[in-house]
Formats: sequence, C-alpha cells, structure tokens
Amino acid sequence: MSARGGLYVSAVLESPSMPPPGAWTIAGALAVHDAASEHGIPATLDWPNDLVSAAGEKIAGVLAESRGLKAGGPAVFVLGIGINVEGAALSLPLRAERPVISLRELGADVTVEDVESTLARSLKRRIEQVVDTSDKVYTAFFERCTLANRRVTISGAEREVSGTWTGLDPSLGIRVEGDDGQTRHVSVAHARGVRALDSGHDD
Repeated sequence: MSARGGLYVSAVLESPSMPPPGAWTIAGALAVHDAASEHGIPATLDWPNDLVSAAGEKIAGVLAESRGLKAGGPAVFVLGIGINVEGAALSLPLRAERPVISLRELGADVTVEDVESTLARSLKRRIEQVVDTSDKVYTAFFERCTLANRRVTISGAEREVSGTWTGLDPSLGIRVEGDDGQTRHVSVAHARGVRALDSGHDD
C-alpha cells in the first residue's frame, strides 16, 4: 500500500511506432519538473528519472516500462510517477537509501489534488511533444539536468565514457566532449548510470 501524502500515477501510453530510447521516461520527468516549478519549487533532474531539490534530496521518481510493439498496432508503455507532496510520511521509509523531501517541506502550499491537476496538464503537453518531435523533450531535459555541462563518467553496456556532458539527442544519445577533444556518444538505452567527476551532487 502506498504511503499517504504522495501522488501516485500510472498512465498507459501508445504511439504508432516505438519511440526513441527513454522518450517516455524523459517526458514524464519533465512533466514532474514542470509541475514542481509551477508550484514555486526550484528543482533539477537526475539522470534519468528523478526530480531532486537544490540539496540533492529526491522529490519524485518516474519509471516507464514497455509492454511491447503489437503486430500491426501501437507501441504500448506504462508510465509510473510518484511525487512526495504533503510531508515526511512518504520520506521516512526511503531516508535510509537517500535523502528524500516533499513539496510541502520545500515550502509549497499544495495538496495532492493540486499537484495531480498540475501534473495532468504538464504531462499532456510533454506527451504531445514526444509525438510531434521528440528533440524538444531531450533538449529540455538536458537543460534541467543536474549534471548538464559537467564532467561525468557514463557507464554504458560495454564501456565507460568520461568527459563533459554537452548534449542529449534522441538519435545519438548522450554527447560527451572528452579531454582529448574527441566527441563521443552513448546511447540512452545503454547509459546505465551517469556519475559526476567534479564536486557536487552525484547521480
């Protein structure tokens, strides 16, 4: 049973064909960021699916799971979103793993119903962007990402890539400028983790 004080949403998404890797997770994370911003909460996004406070405390998480591409039909995904809205009740079981905080604790005068309404609007807009042209959501995610333009190490399927994270593209994936001056890309589907090499909050 989910703890009181949180907003928990599951949305079934369909697209005519398989979207670019990570598209629905990225769209969901942006929708959560949009909702928090509308309620006056400054936050950033941790790769690939967490909304965090300026201090690195987790506010929300997003998870997209594929249900496959139906023969002659759409690609089906389930997008799950959990937002800590009203207080510490949701945070307590999670604090042993990482710092967690609610929108209320950050100063937002909101209820679960308030955030649900805001999220519904922002999620609709971000889904439409994926269907229209997914480039917009990848660029927007990068602009809001905690580790954007910082030196990172990316764990891929078969290798690690280090350098400055300079962009995110639906086709090419994560763009990294290496210390040797070479530009490398890591597919979103293969990016197991992104870790900061400089000081600050790590993913």
